[in-house]
Amino acid sequence: MSIGRCIGIALLSVTFTVEASSQVDRAQTLPAPQRVYLASRIYTAVEQYFAGWTPELRKQFDDAYQQYLTNVLGSDQRRDFDMASIRLLATLHSGHTDFRDSWLDDSDGMPLGFDARDLDGKWIVTTSGVPGISQGDVIETIDGKPIDRKSTRLNSSH
Repeated sequence: MSIGRCIGIALLSVTFTVEASSQVDRAQTLPAPQRVYLASRIYTAVEQYFAGWTPELRKQFDDAYQQYLTNVLGSDQRRDFDMASIRLLATLHSGHTDFRDSWLDDSDGMPLGFDARDLDGKWIVTTSGVPGISQGDVIETIDGKPIDRKSTRLNSSH
């Protein structure tokens, strides 16, 4: 089987890759069975390997996962799936847990050019190749809207 590009989930500095066929690797849409399979793999990996559970966080994640399923089953667009997956894993508030799909980087325009992590309740730039954005900068707004620190969602594509 040709691996080509993969959808990956990085948890606790361990990378889990979900193999996809070459046809799905390049597709802008994901068929429902593939979305269900990937969503279940994400949930299973988080349940098995995430180390920062508290009872409150587990309930929040389960609630977020139910909304996530509604979102990913409601659209066959790969970008929608990826953005929903990013939002789901952001609910864990862990710099060691994220969602990466190289297809999104390759097909959805230019990458941001910087990386930021939630550190002590603030979104801090950790690396940057963008003039005017430096390591240590605090992100306070997205698209001119203040980041709600109590919210687990940084933004919404819907």
